Amino acid sequence: MSGVVVRIIIKKKQSVLDVEGKTIAKSLNNLGFDGVLDAFKGNVVDVLVKDGLSKETIDELVKQMCAKLLVNDIIEGYEYQVLTGK
Repeated sequence: MSGVVVRIIIKKKQSVLDVEGKTIAKSLNNLGFDGVLDAFKGNVVDVLVKDGLSKETIDELVKQMCAKLLVNDIIEGYEYQVLTGK
């Protein structure tokens, strides 16, 4: 099946403490990765959409998917990228 992959990256807002990210950063430092300053834990969702959709249509699709299901907008934000089809 051909199409275009839309990668949605969901992360906690900067105003929300990312406890998992802090734990990951601390653990990496404990393992000897001294260059790690911080880490952020998020989610990635890849959605395959049909070819030929306009940028505006993809913007609206992502906005609606995030609002209705993928993102808790009180504590999370998102960004997305349009990748090549798979």
